[in-house]
Amino acid sequence: MGGLNLMIEIKKINFDDSELINSLSELISVSFQQEKPEIDFLKKNIFCEDSNLQSLVLGAFDDKKLVGCNAFISNDFHLNGKEVSCFQSCWSATHPNFQGRGIFVSIQNEAKKILSNIGATLIYGLPNDQSHPIFISKLDFFEIECLFTRIPNIPFLRNAWINYLPSFNKAEENTLVTQEKQISKFKCRDDSKITEINERGSFLWGKFEVRKKFNFKIKIFNIGGIYINDQKDFRGIIHQLFSLDCHFIEIYSCKLNQCNKFFNHWNISSTQNFIFYGLDNEAQKIIHFNLMMGISDTF
Repeated sequence: MGGLNLMIEIKKINFDDSELINSLSELISVSFQQEKPEIDFLKKNIFCEDSNLQSLVLGAFDDKKLVGCNAFISNDFHLNGKEVSCFQSCWSATHPNFQGRGIFVSIQNEAKKILSNIGATLIYGLPNDQSHPIFISKLDFFEIECLFTRIPNIPFLRNAWINYLPSFNKAEENTLVTQEKQISKFKCRDDSKITEINERGSFLWGKFEVRKKFNFKIKIFNIGGIYINDQKDFRGIIHQLFSLDCHFIEIYSCKLNQCNKFFNHWNISSTQNFIFYGLDNEAQKIIHFNLMMGISDTF
């Protein structure tokens, strides 16, 4: 299989192989100079039980030694009246002794073949500074800017950030819509602090974070995702959102997310962009990408 070095082989990692998974934990530990992640931790953060297709983890092997890896988390989306499966590229690691040998590129190219063959629609991610140029220049991913806004939870100010009556059609053609309840449930497996807001058929979720500034503790609610079933539900969702015990509400969202029109005062994020690689004809038609930061494995 792929690889710039003829000795390198790319193949799937079987989580039933305890010895191999121990090697995976060791690789992540060495690559990121941190403690070994537990096997259960890896499973909880990679495999979404509710998704239609199973997540994929690929390894790069030099002879029989695991020297590189990348996970592709499977989640379901709605697109043009049907469910589609998309995979998030994340949990990437290369052993320090094998960096610069094209292992990351080889794994990504093998994933494209495998995921295309099983009917996936696209691969996406929120890459770091190291992987971002590789995705764009060597792997033909395209990128969409990430926007952010920070809303002060102060009664006489906060409504300036809200647009209660935008034109909105949840079933607009060629719109990729995250199944936010699936994502929220997935995150809850490892984070009991996830907060959900329901308003009839609409849904918002996120989590709290405390930051220190000038010896003050600032409580922020980070919105992970929003799904609006009916425009009339939005006012009720915002009422519940502003009832939360926090000083600010923070949102990071894909620039082509339809739900952005419900909020004002957006800025371009200087640290994050969304990237995408289409695997089928449906992916080439997508106009709107209804994704927010909660989809990221690091949220």
